[in-house]
Amino acid sequence: MYPMQIAFTADINNFPLIVPQLKNLVAFNRQPMTVIVLHNIVPGTHQEAFTQITQAFAAYPQVKINFHYVSLELQKDAGLPVDTKTSALNLRLFLPIFGYTGRVLYLDLDICCFADFSELFDPQQVDMQGKSLGVCTDLNNHLEQFHKNKRFSQHPLEILRNAEFGKKNDYFNSGVLLIDLDCVVAKGKTQNSNLWLDLMPDYYNDYLPNVDQDYLNAVHLNDKVQLPVKYNYLMFCLEAQRYFFYHYKWDKVELAPSKLAQVQANLPVFIHFMGHKKAFKHPYKEFQDYYNFFANHSVEQIVSQPASFYQQLAHQFFTTFKYALCAVDYSIQDLGEDINYQNLERYQKTAPYATNLAVLNPFLVRKKNWYSFKTRLLNGGKKRQAWADKVYAAHQDFFASYAQAIESSQD
Repeated sequence: MYPMQIAFTADINNFPLIVPQLKNLVAFNRQPMTVIVLHNIVPGTHQEAFTQITQAFAAYPQVKINFHYVSLELQKDAGLPVDTKTSALNLRLFLPIFGYTGRVLYLDLDICCFADFSELFDPQQVDMQGKSLGVCTDLNNHLEQFHKNKRFSQHPLEILRNAEFGKKNDYFNSGVLLIDLDCVVAKGKTQNSNLWLDLMPDYYNDYLPNVDQDYLNAVHLNDKVQLPVKYNYLMFCLEAQRYFFYHYKWDKVELAPSKLAQVQANLPVFIHFMGHKKAFKHPYKEFQDYYNFFANHSVEQIVSQPASFYQQLAHQFFTTFKYALCAVDYSIQDLGEDINYQNLERYQKTAPYATNLAVLNPFLVRKKNWYSFKTRLLNGGKKRQAWADKVYAAHQDFFASYAQAIESSQD
């Protein structure tokens, strides 16, 4: 079992997001945890931002927080062009230089945790097979496979243009990365270098639309292990899948107990709120409540209840707000080899459970025809939001009993 090491990158704007996310992680995992924060805040400035984080966990010694400054000079020397130096995300590329070993779980600061993730540090449960990264699929594979405008056909990097994402290769989302630092360092060109720094000047000479995510996909095209999507479940998929699951009345079909158990065993561990709809302001208000539940309680209150308390909360959350049967694997591989752009409409009209639920999402697997257009038109954002509001209104006091339980334990 590797020591649990978690990495974040932050600038002064998203520093306040670290404490709520870290409290959320601690709720489900009580093992000793080293937290690595790579930042670009000039030493001696904004000291209150650092103090807020250290004070929040001062009474909980299971969490050790290390801050590392990545200067503009260091980024320049590594070969990053000027227009990328303001991005906090690029800072993760410097993780291998700070002396850490073993596995590190990198997380974007727009992620909510819903389950224990300690298995990621257990080589018996997650075998990385000598690869540098453990990763989850990204929506760009679906754009490449099912949308008319191919995402990578004009990409500046030849290696990504020729990768055939969505067919022969899988483009991954870099919001969650299981990193084997020993591999990244060992694959460097010299004893004092590492794989990421070695290749940075070459790839960053070109414009990268997704910046470091494109860079990591190029570097690790054949140096990655695919993880189940539950470790980086994109909210974009989940919100639409829930709506279309009930819109097409899949809920009227009773699942066999074995199938139901399989679905429940693969509920999301991490949900990733990409784009502008972050958890703390998401229009589906149950996620605002979930985020605020951890943000508004102290670490002492949170750890007053065992991890099983939060596991039960998460399962009840998915059930109550009708996500429990909708969090299917939406990766290209899981959709099935027979599904393609030409026959997509036939699969979208099949009976419940005759195909992958993700195929019903016309915003993910999209074909330019009347059926797809009509489905999107008649089930637009306002209609889906109204349905979501109705579900939430019926259970808006969901967190009251859980909050009372952890608050009363501190009396």
